[in-house]
Amino acid sequence: MGLVGGHATATRRAVVEVLVGSDRLLTAQQILEGARRRAPATGLATVYRTLERLEGAEAVKRATFASGQAGYAYCPPEHHDHAICLECGRLQPLSPCLVARTEVPQGFAVSSHTLDFYGLCAACAAARDATATAAATAAPAATRRRPG
Repeated sequence: MGLVGGHATATRRAVVEVLVGSDRLLTAQQILEGARRRAPATGLATVYRTLERLEGAEAVKRATFASGQAGYAYCPPEHHDHAICLECGRLQPLSPCLVARTEVPQGFAVSSHTLDFYGLCAACAAARDATATAAATAAPAATRRRPG
């Protein structure tokens, strides 16, 4: 992924490398930490400026975690939709495009679309189920009264 506009500085390249090397949404702070391992002089302002340029070029997907934090992930240039885990941020491209096979109203010319599914990936759903099961089995024991 080339940098869109501006100079390809070491810090900007580091931000891009972090994004390209991940299969999930990363917060700006996580991107900063990864970029600093490659280019220690990277600052948070550089991360946000680079993300802004990449978003403008549609090379980055932005989505919101269940926590409310924004997450960013590299998006290949060819069209695709996503399944996004709101817990761990895993981003799974959906192919082929589901909307391309959908009929649109007669006379309506589609110029673009975005289709993303938000939820939990299999690993996060299983972890949540295990936590809920453990809590449910522990709750009755915790609420029993001891003879006194």
